[in-house]
Amino acid sequence: MTDAIDGFAAALQGRGLSPSTVAAYTGWLNRFQAWLQASAGEDLPAAGQVDAQEYVSWLTAQRKPATAIGAADALRAWSKWREGREWEIRTPQKEAATAPKALDKQAAYRLRRAAVQSGPRDAALVALLMLAGLRVSEALALRPEDVAIRERSGQAVVRQGKGNKRRTVPLSTQAREMVGPWLAGRQDQDWLFPGRHGQGRMTRQGAWEVLATLAARARVEGVHPHALRHTFGKGLVDAGVSLDRVALLLGHSSLNTTARYTRPTEEDLAAAVERLGN
Repeated sequence: MTDAIDGFAAALQGRGLSPSTVAAYTGWLNRFQAWLQASAGEDLPAAGQVDAQEYVSWLTAQRKPATAIGAADALRAWSKWREGREWEIRTPQKEAATAPKALDKQAAYRLRRAAVQSGPRDAALVALLMLAGLRVSEALALRPEDVAIRERSGQAVVRQGKGNKRRTVPLSTQAREMVGPWLAGRQDQDWLFPGRHGQGRMTRQGAWEVLATLAARARVEGVHPHALRHTFGKGLVDAGVSLDRVALLLGHSSLNTTARYTRPTEEDLAAAVERLGN
């Protein structure tokens, strides 16, 4: 059975899906198989649409809708690969969606200020995440030659973004001011953000630690790499930039993903309710 799941994983990778998506799908298949063995004494090859529906219904009764929906997505992908058709699986209604969590203007300012005070490296990292919208993996994969800083313009070239897509992101004046000092001293180095002791490149864990330290200094909660990327995306939409342009800057393959930034945030909804008492 492991061979079958491994073959499925290889097929997903061949479609350009990210490692995290492949891991999520294969994880659901393993959990489905464990449930199937406990419930019916069968293995995955014997499963059919009825079994998949029963499993998703069982999940729906115990977990949040998004959990059951994730399992159903994985099982549909499996059946498409295995049988050439997607199983028809009913799923629960999703909870009302809000915009992704982003920092408000004051929190973003305090974090940028803390980064600049911390030093050129931290300022450059925060700028590329929050003022250019790079994924943390994209920022850490940058080489010095991928970033250009000129007097009136600048850019960062993401050579292998999600789905192996290349894109060029312009750097604003503020971003150039934060990235420039660090870039100036890295021109002859292998990586823009080196690892500890100059070996290899900075790890994702290392980036998380940098941000956690800066967030504590700035007294800002909810800081993680993707929150900074969301801050960039939400800021563009709030400024009236069209969704197709925002999608290009963020490297989104679907406008539906970008459209999340047009939804109200949890803070927007809370503020709306508060107005009832005024």
